[in-house]
Amino acid sequence: MSTPDQLISQLNEQVEANLQNEQFGVDELAQSVDMSRSTLHRKLHELTGQSISQFIREYRLERSLDLLQNENLTASEVAHRVGFGSATYFSKSFHEFFGFTPGEAKDGKIPERKHSTSANKRKTPLLGIGVLIIVVITAGYFAFSDSTSKPVQELEKSIAILPFRNDSHDSSNVYIVNGLMESILNNLALIEDLRVISRTSVEKYRNQMNSKIITEIGKELNVSYIVEGSGQKYGNEMLLTVQLIEVPTERHLWSKQYKRQANNIIDLQIEVAKSIAREIEAIVTEDEQELLEKLPTTNEQAYDYYLKGNEIVFAYERWTAQYDTIELKKAREYFRKAIEVDNTYALAYAKLSLTCYHLNWATNDRYAHEMKSASEMAMLYDPELAESLIAKSHSLHFEFVRDTIRTRDSVHLELMYGYIEKATKVGPDNILALRIARDISSWDRPNLKYQLEFALRSLKLEIDKDTSELINDYFGLPRSFRVAGFFDRAQEAISIMEELTAEGHVARVIEQTELIADKRSDYKECASILQEAVSERPNNRELNRFLAQAYFFMERYDDAYEYYQKIEYDIEVYLAYGDYNRIAFICEKLGFIDKSKKYYALGMERYEGLPEAYKYFNQTELYSALNDKEKAIKSLEAALNQEFIPYWNIRFIKDSPIYGEMRKNPEFIKLLERMEEKFWKKHDEIEKDLMEKSLL
Repeated sequence: MSTPDQLISQLNEQVEANLQNEQFGVDELAQSVDMSRSTLHRKLHELTGQSISQFIREYRLERSLDLLQNENLTASEVAHRVGFGSATYFSKSFHEFFGFTPGEAKDGKIPERKHSTSANKRKTPLLGIGVLIIVVITAGYFAFSDSTSKPVQELEKSIAILPFRNDSHDSSNVYIVNGLMESILNNLALIEDLRVISRTSVEKYRNQMNSKIITEIGKELNVSYIVEGSGQKYGNEMLLTVQLIEVPTERHLWSKQYKRQANNIIDLQIEVAKSIAREIEAIVTEDEQELLEKLPTTNEQAYDYYLKGNEIVFAYERWTAQYDTIELKKAREYFRKAIEVDNTYALAYAKLSLTCYHLNWATNDRYAHEMKSASEMAMLYDPELAESLIAKSHSLHFEFVRDTIRTRDSVHLELMYGYIEKATKVGPDNILALRIARDISSWDRPNLKYQLEFALRSLKLEIDKDTSELINDYFGLPRSFRVAGFFDRAQEAISIMEELTAEGHVARVIEQTELIADKRSDYKECASILQEAVSERPNNRELNRFLAQAYFFMERYDDAYEYYQKIEYDIEVYLAYGDYNRIAFICEKLGFIDKSKKYYALGMERYEGLPEAYKYFNQTELYSALNDKEKAIKSLEAALNQEFIPYWNIRFIKDSPIYGEMRKNPEFIKLLERMEEKFWKKHDEIEKDLMEKSLL
């Protein structure tokens, strides 16, 4: 077995012999001394507190200082001699390591070095071999410097890939550089042992990288490692420089420059991702290794078309871009061209489907068929791909929301939710997947826990959001908190909405009045607030509807009828759940019998097509209004057995004049008590679950 000084000498010799070879790295050094990476890492860490890559880098830097002081070489020549591919990166690393520039070193203007470097520690065995031999004999293991007596804190394996810089003079090459950055990020995200910050989270730093130091960004993102890079295209050649930085120590652990023909860069994303994973010693399972090695396509032309299309649609994945049909159509053509060249390209099919999804909203559904067929092809060729799952769920969701009466069966709902739920697991930081999952769990397939979980996960993403995005994310949050019984948190969310929206914003007014109703059933206060809002927006459907509802609870039927009349056409066209029951009941009270029968009949017909979570409660209300006690009790029993029981169900039964007679029925009241007990038990379970997930 080699002694400590022999091992260090061997390592020094090997690095020296390969000093000019910038490709000589961790694997090569371990092989040169006949050790595995892990064994060498352990021994070297015990000796010096260094990683292998740090040992190599600091040896190169120490040798560069020697060359600058003793030979007539420029800084650029020295950089080449010690294996740095970039003179700029060499100068930056040199200054960070020594505290002075290569130019100052060459001119002899070297200030006193204020701290010992790891390289100084590395030389310790050579300076005191007699003492070290005693230590080895006595202790039985390598421990040769003050630093090694202290346990080294294990860094969390978390990483952010910052937007790569385009160093080409031609700005049209940006899509290649951005595409490589995103592909490297996505490949690293496949490794469970790594926590990788999403592209949406790092995108805000694109224009801040010159004004913020890398370590500051790393701390803001709460990661241990940062990757920065730049790309240049010269003619048909692509030059990519990538650097790995350890945030707590500010050390540049690894750097490499890759040269490729511009038409041969598909495998580059895999090579870089694997190198980064090795450097931070991430555990990669066999399954993950297989996924890492998997190329999205083997056709360079198809890949180039894909990158061009993806550069356009990226903004739409956050719902931030205004619909630009010209740009979206360009993206669609790029994806179609990619598929023409490679008709098994799952990722291109998925992005084509998502592009058509966005185009549908702006073109009256012209691309609905293409959206659906492209999502099916994406699932055919790669059903485990996050983008395939998202495309399929979006396609199903689009079909669902376009069905105004919502007569879809439970199979469609479960399929739609199943795909989006899996998409949020495969792509946990995909904000589009989280937002769609949130909306489905709030309205289409309602679930008290999941609508809050997806909403809060979307808000937790550390991405730079503009006001419209924040309004979107907070728009339904008060409601999600309310229906699950978190009234104080609902008020906090409303307060944030007040900061984001103008005075009298419709959603804010409605949420505030609904919270007042849920907390203390003060319908007089609700009516006062809503009346003021309606005076400013007399034709707003939702404001009129909620004002009519407030008067209904107050049993002011003439006033309620007045405001329902303003939106009568809308109610007949758009299903507004229990409004049919209330209008029918009001008309009956006012003697408009034919109209009353009309709305009772509409409710009876349309409630059958509702998801069961809504269907049974609305039928309970309908049969209570019709004074059919047996059917009302049977419907309430069915509502009680549903997973989704929002608080407003309980409030309506307690406060609505429709239930006046049913509230005298002992069997009905017992069911109400069971419903309330079940609701608060569920509330406690949700609170515990969300707190365990650090979402509350």
